[in-house]
Amino acid sequence: MTDTADNIFPRLTVLVVNDDENMIRLLSTVLVSLGVRQTQVIGAKGREGAMRRLNETRVDVVLLGHQPPRLDGVALARHMRDETASSNPYVPIIMVTARATPETVEQARSAGVHEFLVTPISVKAVADRITVAFARPRPFVKVPDYFGPDRRRRSSAIAKDRRAGERQEIDDD
Repeated sequence: MTDTADNIFPRLTVLVVNDDENMIRLLSTVLVSLGVRQTQVIGAKGREGAMRRLNETRVDVVLLGHQPPRLDGVALARHMRDETASSNPYVPIIMVTARATPETVEQARSAGVHEFLVTPISVKAVADRITVAFARPRPFVKVPDYFGPDRRRRSSAIAKDRRAGERQEIDDD
């Protein structure tokens, strides 16, 4: 692990949302092995439990399961991004899924998910995804159909001039 990872984990409060109690325990064990204090790992089952925990505790990151039809992680991520429903719509959301199909990834990204963690998981993969969410934070974008982290990962933004059909660099200044 890097120095950044070593320093960040002991300070985190992590909400683990999943309908499978075993997956909550597994992710909790992994988080504790990374240095997150046991008392700072909060488990929740289902939408109501997740929103209650999110609204009553300051959470630094959410590990969100995606198991349709029981837990629709995409719908829950969208609900977490709703400023009228969530006390922390800017919280990094990492979706934990066995279904990393292009459709699932696109739906989750459109709902405001930061990163993906594909099962079966490893300690390194969990550490890497959380570290990326904090080491390279992305600005949030709010437009009529989307609120969440900027989906572009490039250091400079790209815009398409629709009249000319060409791409142009946008200055960040």
